[in-house]
Amino acid sequence: MGTTPTLSLDPDSAKDLDEKAEGLLALVCVIPRIGRHEAAFRPDFHVRAQFTERDIIGEVEAAFVDYRGRVSGRTFLHGGKTLGLVGQGYKELDVLTTRAQQSSDIRRYVSARCLSDTAFHWVRERCRGGTDERFTGYVLRECAALVKNWEIWIPLFQVYIQTELSVGRVRFKTLTREMLDDYSQRALNSLPQENQAAFQAHFDRTRSRFQGCAAATIAVTAEPLRAQEVAGEEAADSIAALRFFHFASVTPYARSYCTPAGSESLLSSSVLTVESGTIREWEDRAFPTGDTSWVLSEEEISELRSAGLDALSRLLTKDKRSPFENDLLDAVLIYSRSSLLNDSASRVIHILAAVESILLRDSSEPVGKNIGERLAFLVGRTLDERVLVRDSVTRVYRLRSAFLHHGRALEEMEALEVFTPYVWRGFLALTSDRDKFHTKNDLIQALERRKME
Repeated sequence: MGTTPTLSLDPDSAKDLDEKAEGLLALVCVIPRIGRHEAAFRPDFHVRAQFTERDIIGEVEAAFVDYRGRVSGRTFLHGGKTLGLVGQGYKELDVLTTRAQQSSDIRRYVSARCLSDTAFHWVRERCRGGTDERFTGYVLRECAALVKNWEIWIPLFQVYIQTELSVGRVRFKTLTREMLDDYSQRALNSLPQENQAAFQAHFDRTRSRFQGCAAATIAVTAEPLRAQEVAGEEAADSIAALRFFHFASVTPYARSYCTPAGSESLLSSSVLTVESGTIREWEDRAFPTGDTSWVLSEEEISELRSAGLDALSRLLTKDKRSPFENDLLDAVLIYSRSSLLNDSASRVIHILAAVESILLRDSSEPVGKNIGERLAFLVGRTLDERVLVRDSVTRVYRLRSAFLHHGRALEEMEALEVFTPYVWRGFLALTSDRDKFHTKNDLIQALERRKME
C-alpha cells in the first residue's frame, strides 16, 4: 500500500464548483413538519428492541427517497426548524458532487456517497455559521482525512481452502479461529457486563457461519466506503474466475454457491401444520441443489491453477488488455454467473449470452448455425465430435426458443448435459490462446478458415 494521497482539483474547476456551491445556499428551505400518518391497518409486528434518545449517538439526519429508491432531499435541524435541500435544490447538489467526483484524482479514493455526505455537511455548516470555508476546500479536506490504507476481507459462503490462493488482484485467505477469538474478546471487553451474554450468543451464530471459510482479501487506499466498493468490484471478478472451475460450471445438475457470504440465495420455506387455530408442527425446509460447500485441498488448488485458473488470473491483472481479451473476460464472467442460478432456463439464457458475445460478429448474423459450427471447430477434435457439438447447440437453441417464445419449461436436461461441458472447454481454450487474437473478429475469421480446411 502506498502513502495516503492529497486530494486536489485544478484551480479553474475548483473556482467553478465553489461559485455553484454558493448558489446552493439560496436553495435551502424550511421543511414543514408532516403529521404522523396512522394507517388503517397496523400489523402485529414483534418488537425485539426499543431505542430511546439515550441510545442515539450524534446528530440525526433525515432524507427523502423517491419511488426509485434514490435520495431526493436531505434535512438538518437549526434554530428549532427543519431545514434542507429537496427537489431541485437536492438535484443541484447531486450534479455538483457528480462533477467533483468525475475528477480521476478524487474518484479513485472517494465514493460518490462520501462526497455527497460531505457536500451536504458543508451546506449545513454554512447555514449554521459553523464554517466560512469555500466548498472545495472543505470537501477535499474532510474527504482526505478519511482516506487510509485498508485491508478488506470479504468472506465467501462455505468455501474452504487449505492454502492461500491469488486470483487477479485478490488474495484468498482463511478466516481463522484465532482472528475471531481476538475480535470477540475485544468486543466483549468494550461492553458492559449485562450486555456480554447477548453479544456472545449472537457472535457464536456468526462464528458458525464464518470460521474456517475463505475470504477474498485486497489492500486498498481510499476512504472506507470507496475501499469497500473497490474491494467488492475486484472480489466479484476474482470469485467468478474461481467459480468457473467449480463442478457446477460443466453440468446443469449441480449448482455452485461460491459467492460472497450473504448472497448465496439458499432456497427455503416454512411450513406450519395448524389444527383449530393451534400450531401443531413447524418445519423450516431448505432446498439446496447438491452440496453447498466447496472444500479445496492444496493438491486441488494446484490442479485448478494448472488447468487454467492462473491464466484467468493473469488476464484479470493485465493493465492493458486487447479488445479480444476484454470480450473474452466479460464472456467468462457471464458464464460463471450461470452456475449460481437454480433453474435451468435462466442458466441456458446466461450461457448462450456468454457464447454469443464471443462467437458472433453482431446481432445480424444467423445465431444457431454460426454458434454451432464455430463452437464445433473450436472444441471438436474429430468429425464425429464436431457433429455432436453442432447438434447439441441446435437442441439447446430449440429449448431456449420454446421457453422464451412459448413459455414451455426446459425438460431436456440431457441436451444441456452434453452442451455445457463443450462451452466450458471452449472458454478454457480461448483463455489459453488469448494472445493469438487481437479482436473477436480475428477469432471468428480463424474459425471460418478452419471450417474450409
